[in-house]
Parts: sequence; structure tokens; C-alpha cells
Amino acid sequence: MSRTWPVNRTVWEAQIEPLVGKIVEIRYDYPVEQDVWKNDIEPLLLQYDVDLVHTGHSHLWNRAEVGGLNYIETSNVGNSFGAYFSDDGGPINERTGAGSFRNELAQPDSRWDPADYPRTGDPHGREPAFPTAFNPMFAWDGAPRPVPYINSNNVTAFTIFDSATGAVTSYAFDTRLPESEVVKFDEFFLDPVLLLNDGAMFDALAGAEVSGMVNITVAPLPRS
Repeated sequence: MSRTWPVNRTVWEAQIEPLVGKIVEIRYDYPVEQDVWKNDIEPLLLQYDVDLVHTGHSHLWNRAEVGGLNYIETSNVGNSFGAYFSDDGGPINERTGAGSFRNELAQPDSRWDPADYPRTGDPHGREPAFPTAFNPMFAWDGAPRPVPYINSNNVTAFTIFDSATGAVTSYAFDTRLPESEVVKFDEFFLDPVLLLNDGAMFDALAGAEVSGMVNITVAPLPRS
């Protein structure tokens, strides 16, 4: 059974609830063409002239720009989840975790579409922005050439937004050298006057429908 979520109560009671106790596998799938952020949220942000999206979670520094909308993920403090980049010189890092999953992707009868799970880069083709001042990974952490990210347990990055000038400035220091200088490595500017447009953007976001796909495999339970 494949089911796109959310489902209404009728579908739940008639089709899914009777399977509870018989499910042996729930397989999540994230088709690129159904990506909620790309299809629903990003267009709203662009429509209402949002300047900046600040994200976290992955212990990285990286940024990109889409039509005047700036994405930045910052505050790397070690335990990095990895960044995956390839250029004309070839891949520097690839997504290689979850070995059984990656192995299945390589099979002709894979249950997943490899196009939805690329080994490097942004699945939607957003171009990363390289640091504007200097490249900490290349200068300090052994990257073979300049890269558009920091994913290091040795280099810590943080970012400061100056709402008066619109400057978004990122700094780094070598965690292995606690007394070392903090160095500016990237800077870009936003419109210093940021408006919320009477809350219309947030009302629109609150009404956005979230969807995804879950595949459920059903089999008889083994007899005791």
C-alpha cells in the first residue's frame, strides 16, 4: 500500500486502522517533485519578499540564494552531519551513510528512485554560495580546494545579523587553538528595513498543506 499523507478520518478508519498489528514495515519516501518546502513554502517566501531563512540542525555552515531569498545554515560547533559537494574536480564528499539504503539505490529494481536521493548537492539544484572573504575548510582543515561550506569538528563558525545595516557576517575560529583570533570569512547584505507585510505571509504559511508519501508493507504476524 502506498499512501500520501495527510489522510482524512474515513480513509484512516477504512483502510489503515484495520492493518494495525499486521504492519511489518513502514517505508518513508520523499519524492523531489512533491517536496513541500520547494513547492509550497519557498514560493510564499518569495512572494512576500522574505530576505533571509536561517536554519540549523546539521552542525554546518552553508548558504545559497534563490531570487533574492537568502538561505543560511550556521553555528557549526563540531559533530557535523556532513556536507556533500562535487564540482569539475569531482566529488569531495558524498552521501554514503545508511549503507543498505545506498546499496539498494544502486540496484535496477530499487524501491526508491535514485534521482530523489543524490549523493552530492542540492536535490533542487540550488547553487551554493562560496565564502566571500576566505575559505576556512581550504585554509585550515585540509579541503583539497575551496568549498562552499564548513563541516568540521576543528573549525567553529557563527553568524551575526546587524539589523541596522543589513549585514549578515560569518566568523570562524580554529577550535584546536582556543586563543586564536576569530576571523570574518563571509559577508552579504540584506535590506535593513525588514517588514512583515501585516502578517499576511505568516497567515499564508499557517494554511499551507503538508504532504509526503509513506509506503506500508502488510504481512501476517508469525504464530507463537
